[in-house]
Amino acid sequence: LIIYKRGKQEPKPGQTNLPEPSIENNTNINNILLKKIKIALSLTTEDMIDVFKKAGLNVSKGELGAFLRKEGHKKYKVCLDNFARNFLKGLTIKYRG
Repeated sequence: LIIYKRGKQEPKPGQTNLPEPSIENNTNINNILLKKIKIALSLTTEDMIDVFKKAGLNVSKGELGAFLRKEGHKKYKVCLDNFARNFLKGLTIKYRG
């Protein structure tokens, strides 16, 4: 989806290829989903909060930031299924009407 929406990113000189995040363990799959969709659709934090509100879920800026942090960070929070489900529901409402 990211490559389709934004195009393939060419590596800069001297830049090494970063490994893809591991999705072998299903605890952080929803966090990866939020990050990838945010990048692909060029959403800001406020846009994401609006998407959650369209689905009927109030998410604070701090809570959303915790979902988007790198795994292992002190303030990292695992995104549960209900947050991911409501985010996708909000996206369908936003783009389908």
